[in-house]
This record gives sequence, C-alpha cells and structure tokens, in this order.
Amino acid sequence: MISYAGVYLPLATEEVALWVGRTIDPADAGETTRRDWPGRHLEGLTWPERPPRRPVRLNTLRWPVGASAWAQGWFLCCEDDLQTIRSATLFGSSVPVTAPLVLTEDRPNPDGTRTTVATVSTALYCLPPRPLAQIPGLPAPLRQLYLLSLVDVRFFWWKRLVTNQFGPATTWEGLYQGIAAALAVTITVDAIPAAYGRPDNHSDLNQTYQAAPLVLDAVAYNCGQRIVRGLDGTVRAQNYATARAKNLSNRTLSNTPQAGGAFGWNLPVAV
Repeated sequence: MISYAGVYLPLATEEVALWVGRTIDPADAGETTRRDWPGRHLEGLTWPERPPRRPVRLNTLRWPVGASAWAQGWFLCCEDDLQTIRSATLFGSSVPVTAPLVLTEDRPNPDGTRTTVATVSTALYCLPPRPLAQIPGLPAPLRQLYLLSLVDVRFFWWKRLVTNQFGPATTWEGLYQGIAAALAVTITVDAIPAAYGRPDNHSDLNQTYQAAPLVLDAVAYNCGQRIVRGLDGTVRAQNYATARAKNLSNRTLSNTPQAGGAFGWNLPVAV
C-alpha cells in the first residue's frame, strides 16, 4: 500500500503505467530539469557525474546521493482525494509543506488478514499535480487520475545561495558550517584526513552568490566525501569508510523470499 498525507493512493495498472511512461517525457517536466555542467564561471568547480535521465516510473521513489540531486517519486491520485492532499501540503494556500509518504508491503495470512512485513516512510513535498490527460473520449480512469510529483527538500536547496568568503585559516569543517547555515540544516561531518590540508581561498570553492548545492557537493568531493541525506532528514558528509561499513551492515540483513524466485523486500521503492 502507498499513502501520502494520510490518503491511500491507487496503484497503477500495467496499462496506465505503460501509458504514463510512453506519454510523459521527463525532459519536459520542470522538476526533473538539471544542469549538465556547473555553469558559467564555474568550469573549475568539481562536478559529480550525472546518470542518464530515467523515464517516469510510477510507484517508485528514487533517492540519490548528493546535494544537487533530489529525491523524486511519481504516484497516482484520484481526483476526489486531490483536495485533501492540497490542503495538507500547502500552508496558508501558498507555502508548500511536507507530508508523509508511506510505502508498506503486506503479506496475506491464511485467515484472510494481512501482516505488514516492511515499511518505508519519509516526508516529501508535493509539486503541482498534473492531470494525466484532458482528451475527449479518453477512458474515465485516465480522466480522473492525476500524477503526483513528490520531492525532498533538496529540490528547494537550489533556491539558496551561498557566499564563501574565507581566509587562509579556513578549514573544510568551516566551509561545511557556512553552507549548512545557508541551507538552514545541520550537517554531520565525518572525520576528514589531515592529508586533505586546508581549502584554498583562491580556488573556485570561494564563490559568491552561487547555488548552495553546487558548492556543497564540490566541497565534499574535494575532501573525499559525499553528501548523504537520510530518509529521516539528517544530512551527512560521509567518507568512504563510513559508506563501506554501512554497505556491509546492510548485506547482513535477512531477505524475505517472494513468489517467482525473487528475494528481498519487494517494495515499490528504488534508493
């Protein structure tokens, strides 16, 4: 089951999922717009490699690594429930607020009840919903369904500008703190090896009024780290050792076998 803002969302049939994937071009959707290079006067800024743009896939939550890429999920919503979602995700009818997205996998029991075996929950923003189609003669289910585009706060980080005016005594941790203040978040920074020294105040990291995610990712790359935002909203500058330990820990988790020989939690989520 999938719910957002307390509203249970319909799962797409194969027909609707194929229609959405073939009809909606992610390149035409504003929320999937992204830079393919840092920008003018930023050619020397460390730039993370971008994966190819993926097609719109319903009932899937993608959770990328980095500050300049944001979480993205596409879901369906019935017209009757749209007003409830709008009321829950707009503060004063103008400022967007988060609402919980809950992805739940249930297993049927012999007595007819169901047991929850896995749940993923996180707070997301809802961008303006899209009617799937407004074509006379189209089947009623498509006329009544809306496409919800859900994103995490990193989508709005691009509205924040950072000014890094630092002297010779500035440390990597100091740069993180300055960007965190611009983003109004707390960034937990893993230990930075002394081999990375201090940031050069004559480098492209010393930017004025540039998008904060660009500079934050560049700072992380220049001291061997990556920015990771958790489902609980925590933000961390993570080094290789921490990431490897977390990966090894995840591999020890038991898997739940599913029908057809598949293994693992068959949740509609891709992180």
